[in-house]
Amino acid sequence: MTITRERTLAVDFSTPFIEFQLAILLRKPGFNPDGGLPTNPQTSGNQTSNEISPLVLRPISLLLWIASIVTISLLMLLSFLIECFIRRKRGEASVKVSYSGRALQFIFWAFVTLLFIVYMGYFTTERLLGQFGSQRSNTLDIKSIRDLANQDNIRYGVMRAGSTFEYFRISQDRVLRRMYSLMTSDTLNTLPRTVDEGVGRVRYGIQPYAYILEGPYAHYQATLQPCDVIIAPKYFGPKRGYGVATRPNHTLKSRINLAVLGMKENGEIEELENKWFRNKDNCENEETKNFQIEPLELQLGFGQLTGLFIVSTIPVVLTIAIATCELCFRKKRKSSKSNSASGFELERWK
Repeated sequence: MTITRERTLAVDFSTPFIEFQLAILLRKPGFNPDGGLPTNPQTSGNQTSNEISPLVLRPISLLLWIASIVTISLLMLLSFLIECFIRRKRGEASVKVSYSGRALQFIFWAFVTLLFIVYMGYFTTERLLGQFGSQRSNTLDIKSIRDLANQDNIRYGVMRAGSTFEYFRISQDRVLRRMYSLMTSDTLNTLPRTVDEGVGRVRYGIQPYAYILEGPYAHYQATLQPCDVIIAPKYFGPKRGYGVATRPNHTLKSRINLAVLGMKENGEIEELENKWFRNKDNCENEETKNFQIEPLELQLGFGQLTGLFIVSTIPVVLTIAIATCELCFRKKRKSSKSNSASGFELERWK
């Protein structure tokens, strides 16, 4: 039994044979609450427009967005200036698009098309893989009681009327008092009446749920098949202990104390604790292993598309050269026609 101040007023406790703190039990990301099989979880349906907007921009880095917008704007401006310059030199108000203008339009649409294809590829991949990383981060981001208190996606609770419930109720910590107020006022999330009910909500609940309980029992649940729950890395609260309760002033208390001390000295207590609460043969040490995995991220940077910008620059230079040659050719042709017309008029007057 957990040793508390209220209980010591009614009974005597032996020397604590196990000391612990409170822990947070969470469902392992990617496990189906129906059967414990890994799935590809869908993102929460209560996304706001503020969450959707970054999702659209996320596959491409900010630097690449800026470079793409500047490149597209420069291509459009260059095409406009070349056309205006050529038409002005021709002295025509409306003519067909020049060869250099057509080449710039081809470069523009080729650049936009390739950029769109790359963007859609990264966006689709990010949605398929990033969903799992995003959903996983909801759980993996919970590393302490403060993290749990500062989020709104995962509901949490403790067993009603237990020692943990009492700890939250009388706590003077501002964060814990706020959590207690939210847990007791949430009509849609009534507190579980038993520990098994709370663990069941973690394992089988449709919505993500975190259950706050005593550390040894959390370790015990984390070692049970199908190994679908994990423990947040940071424990919290004052150190407590499990002890054997006896009637006040009973002689049995001293005998139990001697037995507990003897089992501690010869390592029996530690052996039993490892067997029942920290059995790593059934499941790996998920509470430390899984939290080292970062959420999946997929983003296209400027460095990965440097080649596209370089390849687009070469045709632009060639297009400018074509426009220059086109103007020189037309100027020479116009001069040749003018000379031919002058010669024809001279022969006619002769």
